[in-house]
Amino acid sequence: MSRFKYDCPYLIETICSRAMRGMEDWKAQNISNLAHALAELGYFDHSLFVEVAKQAERISMEGNGQDLSNTLWAFAFAGVVADYEVAVRMIWDIAMNKLAGEFLEVHWRMLALTRLFAKSEGVDLGSEHSRFLKMATSCVVEGSSDFENAVAKDLVRHGYDGFEREVSPFEGVEGGELLKIDIAWRKDKVALELDGPTHFLTALRGGSSEIRLDGPSKAKTRLLESHGWSVHRLSYLDHIALDSKGEVAWRHYLRDIFEA
Repeated sequence: MSRFKYDCPYLIETICSRAMRGMEDWKAQNISNLAHALAELGYFDHSLFVEVAKQAERISMEGNGQDLSNTLWAFAFAGVVADYEVAVRMIWDIAMNKLAGEFLEVHWRMLALTRLFAKSEGVDLGSEHSRFLKMATSCVVEGSSDFENAVAKDLVRHGYDGFEREVSPFEGVEGGELLKIDIAWRKDKVALELDGPTHFLTALRGGSSEIRLDGPSKAKTRLLESHGWSVHRLSYLDHIALDSKGEVAWRHYLRDIFEA
């Protein structure tokens, strides 16, 4: 469900309702997968996280590297690390005491992201594997897209240059290549995040298609704002609409960003 970016609230509620009635009988893997799916789909305020936190000790003892990283990532992206700090620290400490080889590169990246999001909530997670976490922040997942290149050209064409691309919101080397801002006016702390099709969930309701931002995109906005950035998002559909309406529409859009 989360892998294919489909938003089905009724199905989510049904699964979660059953999970909360009998989670003590679930395997650690199943619990971590459900928590990860909720965060991926952007269901951050769901009461299921309360029940997952209650299972922290069992997840820590029974879960493998993937289970631990999935669960920690879910709490971090949902923005509830501080709410369930005891449970998060328990799982984190067990993860940090496992052998490094029990985690794949993708898991180290999830753990590095967990630490960054936790810090934005005021929770400083220690590390027994700082070398691996630092390496994870240096991995570039994707480069500039055609969409980003097109928007950059449009900004220059309409007189809004002076921006930088792929800007870290963190001080110094913290964060590495993770969570970089697509387009930023650093001095003004204005961030323009560009949302292609993969940033959205699709829900079919009454024969019409609706889209909303996925969990990681919402979580990144929250993190950037916690670091003092004014965050604006431009979807690929809005970009098409602006181009079709012409220069006046672009100027109104950009003026609203800098006067917000």
